Amino acid sequence: MKEKLEVLKKIASLFNEEEIRYGLGSSCLLFLHGLVEDFHDLDIMVYEGDIVKAKEILDEIGERQQTKANLKYGSRHFYEYLVEGTEVDLMGDFLIRQGDGYADRSLTQETILHVLYVDDAPVTCMSLEDWLINYRLMGREAKAKILEDHFKGERSMNLFLWYPKCSTCRKAKKYLDDHHIAYTLRDIKEDNPSKEELLSWQKRSGLPLKRFFNTSGMIYRELSLKDKLPEMSEEEMLELLSKDGMLVKRPLFISDDLVFAGFREEEYGRIKQ
Repeated sequence: MKEKLEVLKKIASLFNEEEIRYGLGSSCLLFLHGLVEDFHDLDIMVYEGDIVKAKEILDEIGERQQTKANLKYGSRHFYEYLVEGTEVDLMGDFLIRQGDGYADRSLTQETILHVLYVDDAPVTCMSLEDWLINYRLMGREAKAKILEDHFKGERSMNLFLWYPKCSTCRKAKKYLDDHHIAYTLRDIKEDNPSKEELLSWQKRSGLPLKRFFNTSGMIYRELSLKDKLPEMSEEEMLELLSKDGMLVKRPLFISDDLVFAGFREEEYGRIKQ
């Protein structure tokens, strides 16, 4: 088991260095969440656009194995490797046969990812919710039952919304990573908050809604919101914020009992690991 985790850390480190967009899934994901006692291999999905770089890395550190055909799946980019004695499955897409067609469960911009730690190494993981769906589609009822039982008493995962090009967001993410705080990562531009989410977070934070606006952003200035906000209703502000994630103050950190808009290290010090 220790050897498999060392291989996982090595691959994650190399993928992170090359900014490959990936997510760990399947039994190893369940193992990291403490839901199973063992796992057989490493199942890693990458965005299709990153599959060439990912293959090059695994070609360097492992040996590519002959892939056996499986009629249950229709993936075009599926590769099996042996890395230091550990089996690694690399997928650039994930198509599960359903009747006469396929359910496409590939990694996309909408896929929820979060970071877990193996010792002190950050590993980007897919969500358990996604794998509950995958296991059901695959007919893996025993694994699906493990996740169903888990969700009955689950505490929600920390949520971190960021814009990757924002330096303040990168500082906040580094703080979370350096302090081994697990979180679900979400791109605020690609997947902007809904009105319902914003209203819930605002009420939990105790902050006025205007504090959720990105006052230093270009759109804020172009719309002259400094002058308009005092006259706007709460409903109008929520409508505006929910239309464009670049209007929302970033980063946003949300846990069961904390909501932070922006990054202040003294605030983040209150986050429970």
